[in-house]
Amino acid sequence: MYTASLPPAAPGEANKASDRPWAVTLLTPDDEIAGISATELIHFPDNAPVLFVGPNGIPPETMEELRRLHPVGIARHDGVQVFAVAPPPIPR
Repeated sequence: MYTASLPPAAPGEANKASDRPWAVTLLTPDDEIAGISATELIHFPDNAPVLFVGPNGIPPETMEELRRLHPVGIARHDGVQVFAVAPPPIPR
């Protein structure tokens, strides 16, 4: 679990505290290649821990953790807060 121990509304937090991730990385647990490809996003310089999503969207547990983490955004990426890592759709 990522620490993010202070709630976003804590005094002095201003969503910039060092315990907040800059972003999160959303992955599906069944795609090993996407997971391996996303490892560079998890640590510095992006600081974007992994959360899992499913084929039907974002599970309630992931949404709860996303709200708790409250990523602050990556300045050099125009404030991006979420990286969605997935393979391109297969044409039918």
